[in-house]
Amino acid sequence: MIELRSKTDRLTPIQEKMQEYIKNGLRLGWLINPQDRQVEIYRLLKAVEII
Repeated sequence: MIELRSKTDRLTPIQEKMQEYIKNGLRLGWLINPQDRQVEIYRLLKAVEII
């Protein structure tokens, strides 16, 4: 799954949503954050990787 943060989105609620998706069985998710020029990679049973 890919989530793209828009200019009006606050980061914390999106991160919480990504964690909820992982808890519900999502195996891989990317949170693209153009404002901070970062991508957060969420994987089942692993720590969040930020690049």
